[in-house]
Amino acid sequence: GPTCDPAEAATPSRTPLILCAIASALAPAYTVRWHLGFYPTTLLEDAMLVCLAVFAVEHVRNPAPLLWRGPFLIPTLLFVVAGAIATASAPSITAALGIYRAYLLEPIAFAFVLVNVVRSPARALLVAGGLFAGAAVAGLANSFVVASALANHTCDVAVPPPVSSFTTMTASAKDR
Repeated sequence: GPTCDPAEAATPSRTPLILCAIASALAPAYTVRWHLGFYPTTLLEDAMLVCLAVFAVEHVRNPAPLLWRGPFLIPTLLFVVAGAIATASAPSITAALGIYRAYLLEPIAFAFVLVNVVRSPARALLVAGGLFAGAAVAGLANSFVVASALANHTCDVAVPPPVSSFTTMTASAKDR
């Protein structure tokens, strides 16, 4: 039904917002990988793309002014151009395109959706709650792995620590 809050009334429906919160909760899922044909992807990327697609459909169905001009516009565009130049000059264009897509284009597109759907403190809290939930699940899973290693006397501080299901972003990029 209608809302009394003008900030809520001026925002898109809650569907893209909820999808943003879900995508934020899936942040640790960047290691869940598969291929759609020749196209490598992750659960996190797919969640962000679904969020972007639903936002775009809702915007076409119910056009509203988009927030896109701001103090970060020119630096963001310069960053995209610099990334494109780096990608074009990379030794492996295919690998560089994957990194360019995953580390520049998709996060920028997701940030654009966030800026346009998070227009009140309550909406920001929902997305932050999703991010917190994902971090809490990953942290608890990792805590159990470390506790198990300690209990079994297999923890060695001279090597990287045991982790539940994730690697560093750099190690993950090598899989692309």
